[in-house]
Amino acid sequence: MNGIQFIVRDSSGWTPQIAPPTSRLNWEDPPPKPISRREAAFIRSAQGSLPSNDLAECFGVSTQAIRNIWKRRTHTGKRPGPPKKKARTPATPQTQPRS
Repeated sequence: MNGIQFIVRDSSGWTPQIAPPTSRLNWEDPPPKPISRREAAFIRSAQGSLPSNDLAECFGVSTQAIRNIWKRRTHTGKRPGPPKKKARTPATPQTQPRS
């Protein structure tokens, strides 16, 4: 048959046995984007008018994340706003080795 092999499928399956194709695509979800300041401001302004379930579904976060935004909690433990300046440490005099 000129070296040509035929693949046949019947009620028992494929003949000859063929391994299932491997997927070359990665179907993982992309990492979630953090909520921007503008989105957080919108969530805070909608606190009395929209339920946390609807807001969470709209922004793709959990209802607890919406409640944390309402209570102004951050995931880093830092308060929102500009960072505070660090205190300077006094310079220590360096001693010169005696010769």
